[in-house]
Amino acid sequence: MSTRRERERRKKLKRIRNAISAVFCVLVLLLVLGIVNLLTGVLEKHLPIIDGNGDYTISILEKLSGDKEEKEPDKKGLTVCIDAGHGGKDNGSDYKNRYEKDDTLALALAVQSYLQEKDVNVIMTRSDDTF
Repeated sequence: MSTRRERERRKKLKRIRNAISAVFCVLVLLLVLGIVNLLTGVLEKHLPIIDGNGDYTISILEKLSGDKEEKEPDKKGLTVCIDAGHGGKDNGSDYKNRYEKDDTLALALAVQSYLQEKDVNVIMTRSDDTF
């Protein structure tokens, strides 16, 4: 049977571990945003996707979707897909009525806003609480 002191110590260690995890996540996010910032426009210059005639650069999404209609290519160079994860009936982890799905969506929407300010094409797998 654990004593009250042990339970309090475990709670304190859990809070410290959670704080370290949160700091680590923020650092990884800043690293990813820094890399995206460096690559913005660089991929268009160095890794163009050319149509069959070599006439113009087309977006990766257009190439993958198989759209055959001729249209003006998007001038933005970098496209980022953000997957917020979980959503709808899938809560992910939870703690005291706080769900991972809500935190991941809030973070994904913040990253989307930041990237759009930097003229990056952003595709969201979900932008609301859907599965």
